[in-house]
Amino acid sequence: MSNAVEHPKHYNWHPAGIEARLILERMTFNTGNALKYIWRAKHKGEERQDLEKARNYIEREIELIEQGDIEFTKKSLKFDRYSIYAPFGEMLVCVNDLLSCEFDCDGQEKRKYCLRNALSELNRYLEAMQ
Repeated sequence: MSNAVEHPKHYNWHPAGIEARLILERMTFNTGNALKYIWRAKHKGEERQDLEKARNYIEREIELIEQGDIEFTKKSLKFDRYSIYAPFGEMLVCVNDLLSCEFDCDGQEKRKYCLRNALSELNRYLEAMQ
């Protein structure tokens, strides 16, 4: 397979050499997809659309938590988080909250809190884009 399929540039731009999928594959579906769209937003050419997709996945994860429809087991991340955060600029807080939701929170209420914080940051960023 080509690098465009196995290692697309929009997932491999991180200055620390971290490929998005190495983190995303350890996350739940909705939260991982939210981070995926944030990760690639400035590198694929559809920033606003990608960030709106991220918002949609965060909102869906919150809905599932509130409905009691998902089980969650805290995972471990084998990367230095600070090396992940650096290049995200204005989206740093949102990325931090998404990673905290997956790798720090014990219990659904704490996850929901982190997700709502991420959603708030994402909404603020999207509003500033208008």
